[in-house]
Amino acid sequence: MASAAGGAAAAVAEELVRPPLKNLDAFLTRVKIDPNQVFSDSEADLLAVVFHEQQAAAIVALDQQLTLPVHSIGVMEVLLGVDESTAGDWIERTRLFFKLCDPAIVPKVKRRYSLLAYRLALQCMKQNMAIKAAAPLKTAITMLQTCAPQHITSLHGIFCQVCLLARLNTVAEPVLNIDCFQIEVSGSPEHDTRNILLYFHYGGMIYTGLKNYKRALEFFAAAVQVPGETMSAISMAAYKKYVLLALIVWGYMPPTTSRGSAATSAWSQHQSPNARIYRILADRFPKMSPKDFEHYVGEHVAVFNDDGNLGLVKQCLTRLYRHRIKRLTETFITLSLADIAKRVELAAPADAEQHIVAMVADKEIFASINSVTGMVSFHDDPEQYDDEETLLKLLSHLETARQIYDKITETDLSLRTDVTYIRKSMMNEHSAANDDAVDMDIEMIMP
Repeated sequence: MASAAGGAAAAVAEELVRPPLKNLDAFLTRVKIDPNQVFSDSEADLLAVVFHEQQAAAIVALDQQLTLPVHSIGVMEVLLGVDESTAGDWIERTRLFFKLCDPAIVPKVKRRYSLLAYRLALQCMKQNMAIKAAAPLKTAITMLQTCAPQHITSLHGIFCQVCLLARLNTVAEPVLNIDCFQIEVSGSPEHDTRNILLYFHYGGMIYTGLKNYKRALEFFAAAVQVPGETMSAISMAAYKKYVLLALIVWGYMPPTTSRGSAATSAWSQHQSPNARIYRILADRFPKMSPKDFEHYVGEHVAVFNDDGNLGLVKQCLTRLYRHRIKRLTETFITLSLADIAKRVELAAPADAEQHIVAMVADKEIFASINSVTGMVSFHDDPEQYDDEETLLKLLSHLETARQIYDKITETDLSLRTDVTYIRKSMMNEHSAANDDAVDMDIEMIMP
């Protein structure tokens, strides 16, 4: 208690020593005395008023009195305080800040640092210059994840949005490839939920553009599973793309044996008729002929087009042909190109040859074509999986599984001692009949 009182007294004494933030000069004096000084929320509010009233002078101070990286916190506060829509080259100054900022300040000012990056992204998108926000946001996320590894930061969602608008899928890919197991909480549940939804939805779209469909499926499935009292438009959009990618990758929708797939099944029954169109397509797809598929798509082409999914739907037709060819390999050892074209309902033997060549290149099937006779021979996988490369890949998968197990165990232990989680679970069990009784039960459970 004495040490706490002593600390409080020291903080009060420090406040008395600091010059009050009445104007720009007072701010500059504070920054020059201690460049690493962190401003409180109340001080930041005062600074915003000062910078709005003296915006031109504040900009001049950036050029003449504050330098990066020494005065990183001061520069950040000025950029946050001025009006970005009227501050001239605010975008370029902010980009320079993220390029030269002292990394040591980030752990101390994470919220303000994130806010500046977020405002930069919004301003760049507003002026149709999303490409200018991509590199600064990537830098900011890297700095924030240095403080909290494997966290989804408050910038992940808008970063993916910026990269999509700027068509910078390869820039976003290294950030998306980092598996995140925790969420950086901003204090606003609505903002956090939206950020997570945007991250997984836009991340899935980026992976789709990169043709990494399996990873895209993971992201769209995660977007569908984000908890919420009501279904958002973002979740529904992710569900639709999930359905189409599942058909492209697997040729069917996975069974509803997990919470995620169960959620997609439940959501497909939502009152939105558009969602049911996708679910019906998924249910019929495995037994559809190409003509049936084209007829169904023709009936609902306006819906697919309005959703921006017509390109994926067309890829489903290509995959339908491939899936039908692959099924032939389970029955036949040899077939002619003409016979394959007839069985798969392709227009000509040349179309069958084109599909088979592509499938062999992608290692979907193993086959050889006799160009003289037009006969196709199907083979077993020649890979014996007994080399060093296979062993290293297996060890890598085992290590990944171990890490996931450790993370699940850690999360489980954390939930077991989380009062809020326990209370909600017990209230669900007791149908919230008696809050006082639940509280008493929790007190008995907790050490």
